[in-house]
Amino acid sequence: MTIKAALNSNFEVLYSARSSCPSLQDPPKLMSRDHQPTRQEILNLIKHNGEMTVKELSADIGITTMGVRQHLATLEREGLVQCRMQRQKIGRPFQIFSLTDAADKQFPSTYGEFALSLLDQIAAMDGTEKVDALLKRRQQQLKSVYNEKLKGLKGRKRMEALAKTRDQDGYMCELTVLPDGKNCLIEHHCPIAAVARNYPQICALEQELFEETLDMHLVREEHLATGGKCCSYHESS
Repeated sequence: MTIKAALNSNFEVLYSARSSCPSLQDPPKLMSRDHQPTRQEILNLIKHNGEMTVKELSADIGITTMGVRQHLATLEREGLVQCRMQRQKIGRPFQIFSLTDAADKQFPSTYGEFALSLLDQIAAMDGTEKVDALLKRRQQQLKSVYNEKLKGLKGRKRMEALAKTRDQDGYMCELTVLPDGKNCLIEHHCPIAAVARNYPQICALEQELFEETLDMHLVREEHLATGGKCCSYHESS
């Protein structure tokens, strides 16, 4: 075994042996601004996958598990990641990392608290019916924009173009294929999360927007605003 491999092995044993999830606050402070892109990549990967282990992050990024742990230590001190211990029937428990609510600020947000404040003011002055009308109008405007961008496209090509458009808008969107062959639109981030939590009708309008744009019925399986790891919509049978 090489010295590098031995160090990695000892590091794994040190953390796995703890009975509860470690704070990860003790590794050497080797971080610098040069490491910021790697930490953002870690946040992006966890955002896409919901939860990840150190080994999974190491494999995806291409750095050692020790390096991953050092980056996670910094992210935890900043309040951006949290971990839990996953027990298994055979072998030692292992750590699974996920993002905290504070980590949302690290991802694109085009509306946020300012938009929420405006909607609250409109509701206070003119009632919730005015808010509903405003959100519906926004939906129709987006539909016109999407139809223009997707002009001439049909089927999966149209779904791919919609996913690309939503991704550019900050939703970390992708189109995948489920085991049963159905196309599934997945959004890993919600730039309007603050609005959606207080005005859940915007999520119903989003599904309606997708269905009208794609001319198909969709089934929503997961929902970020209600605690899901993503918002996912797949083709109805």
